[in-house]
Amino acid sequence: AAAGIERALFLDLETGGLTSSPVFLAGTMHWNGETFVLRQYFARHYGEEAPLLRALAEYLRGFEFLVTYNGKSYDAPFLKGRAVTHGVPLVLPPRHVDLLHLSRRRWRAELPDCRLQTLERHVCHRRRSGDVPSDQVPGLYHDYVRDGDPWRLIPVFHHNLLDVITMGEILQELCGGRSAARRARARSSIRR
Repeated sequence: AAAGIERALFLDLETGGLTSSPVFLAGTMHWNGETFVLRQYFARHYGEEAPLLRALAEYLRGFEFLVTYNGKSYDAPFLKGRAVTHGVPLVLPPRHVDLLHLSRRRWRAELPDCRLQTLERHVCHRRRSGDVPSDQVPGLYHDYVRDGDPWRLIPVFHHNLLDVITMGEILQELCGGRSAARRARARSSIRR
């Protein structure tokens, strides 16, 4: 996976809830050879969903792998459906790595569940702060569109970025990244 990381795009969507609701925020992350680049595509109102989808579709063209968490069941079909609704040509990368399925195989016996935030706590050793529960995200967006108060969306942007960053860390763990590095350091210190 490390050899192909530059061809992989991490993606997480925030939506209005139901399948007929809009995609209003798409968080992405990719490796440019030196650092991870994070981007968020945001629809300031319902009418901006189509431009968001067009911009995201254009960006997706440059990648061979799509990396999501539960994206095969949720993000990818939702995105395709919304693109069809707006007549936006959208082609997802040909390969899709859904970290939920890989995480279940790896940590199912060790963890109470394989929710992304559970993995973030137990695998990435980080607790979120300033976050908003996923089930509150649609309501906060609808409130923003109705009232125009952007401050209530700050935790939503934060939540989306943390989801994308956590996916990168989970992929690293699944590939033996940090664990392998820790084992190498341990072997090195034993030899001294």
